[in-house]
Amino acid sequence: MKKLLIVLLALGFVQVLCAQTQVNFQLKGHRGYGDTCLSNIWGYAANGREYALVGTCEGLSIVDITTPSAAVEVAMVPGAHSIWREIKTWDHYAYVVTEGGGGLTIVNLQDLPNGNVPYTHYQLTPDDTITNAHTIFIDEKGICFLFGASGFLSGQGYVALDLNADPENPQYLGRFGDFYIHDAFVRGDTMYAGAILDGYAAIMDVSDVQNPVVYSTTYTPGYFTHNVWPNKDASIMYTTDEVSSAYVAAYDISDPTFPVFKGAVRSRPGSLAVPHNVHVVNNDWLAVSYYTQGIVLIDAHRPTNPVITGYFDTYPFGNGNGFMGNWGVYPYLPSGNWILSDINTGLWIVKPTFQRAAYLEGTVADSTDGSPISGAQVSVDYPFGFDTARTYLDGSFTSGVLQSGQFNVSYSAPGYITKTELLTFVPSFVTTRHVKLLRSPTFGQDEADLLKFNLFPNPVSDHLNIDGLQGDIAWKIFRMDGSLHNTGNGSTINVQSLVPGAYIIELENQGSRAQRVFVKE
Repeated sequence: MKKLLIVLLALGFVQVLCAQTQVNFQLKGHRGYGDTCLSNIWGYAANGREYALVGTCEGLSIVDITTPSAAVEVAMVPGAHSIWREIKTWDHYAYVVTEGGGGLTIVNLQDLPNGNVPYTHYQLTPDDTITNAHTIFIDEKGICFLFGASGFLSGQGYVALDLNADPENPQYLGRFGDFYIHDAFVRGDTMYAGAILDGYAAIMDVSDVQNPVVYSTTYTPGYFTHNVWPNKDASIMYTTDEVSSAYVAAYDISDPTFPVFKGAVRSRPGSLAVPHNVHVVNNDWLAVSYYTQGIVLIDAHRPTNPVITGYFDTYPFGNGNGFMGNWGVYPYLPSGNWILSDINTGLWIVKPTFQRAAYLEGTVADSTDGSPISGAQVSVDYPFGFDTARTYLDGSFTSGVLQSGQFNVSYSAPGYITKTELLTFVPSFVTTRHVKLLRSPTFGQDEADLLKFNLFPNPVSDHLNIDGLQGDIAWKIFRMDGSLHNTGNGSTINVQSLVPGAYIIELENQGSRAQRVFVKE
């Protein structure tokens, strides 16, 4: 198994959106559930009708949403009480798992929209008994994978079942338990798994489900990999981490043995919101259920520069940290409508507008010697908020906005004069700027000397050393979005506790300050 340490040099992209409830989404319908909480959601279409398969605390709610403004529940399949319930479909069956016990519930949807939905439970296998499972995925070949199965020896990676011969009585194929898998996507013979407890995305060959081969494991930005979803040709995969202020990240997986980090984005970072699940739509759009911030639409046409271009807030009680709000999204109905399950506010039916972002990319350098300025801020001031990107080690940056117009862009870095210019942004068009910053008039010999310090090793795994400075050294370590991680003094810094990724270190020495980017591996 090859663990790949990602170099998160592009994680400075920060998108801050205003508190409006919707942008590029149209509300089509809503159905409340009173005091009953919801969990995940899936969709089903047959005979010209569309249905939302809604996981609730008490079972599976089947809602006819053919007319979104008049959504009606046509059946309720009871189940063990649980705040976790996950659903997938195969042929005319829904397969439901929960943390509340009962194994795999199999629901026959053939007689919809009539309320007759017979169901059965599958638990006993030749190896052990399935009691709970955390999530489920069914691939295009009819192989059902249960993830995080408890009550089953060595099955917390996955338990694999074949649905083809008898969908109501699956054939047991095998299990995997080398590491815990929270959720996964499977296409062909390849699994893209979120190993949440280990903090990485695993790409695996599951052609032999009892003896899978792990191609690679790649640590994700928040080190708590919740779900993974590839695009159509499996050239890019996208990940979420279920932690506060986490990123939706993109990786080039054209070589599955060596994923390469491309870019990342997050919604309203100052709010500390938590992303949940990402789904790829039409190959280069992302639908992300984002708990307190509802649903977020991301333009991923340029994987190095993903930009949020739409959102619909399903949770009116705040948009900060926590696990309330939008649990899941199903964006694949024939009508083009998306269905959302909000834990607190019920089922929502919305229609997205796919509008490409206006991209801003370029470099920031020192005007005196042309050297790149890493960690510089690039800020766009526009009506939907205030976007900030930070430059990479080589001084390059990526950013973007969700509308056209003329907006002020500011470039700033410690020891330099801030530069502001008015730029015209056009959707689908890349505006490229190569900016040179003048040193501040107060930038004297002390500042020049401070910029010459040596930071090693970089990348670093345990202790970061500062060389070339005299006297007391005070330091601050910032995350790439500018938030402070910790502070201290001295020329040797223990960074073993840092999550792998890119950081900015700011040094103060003899009254002068300087910044540099380093990578924790």
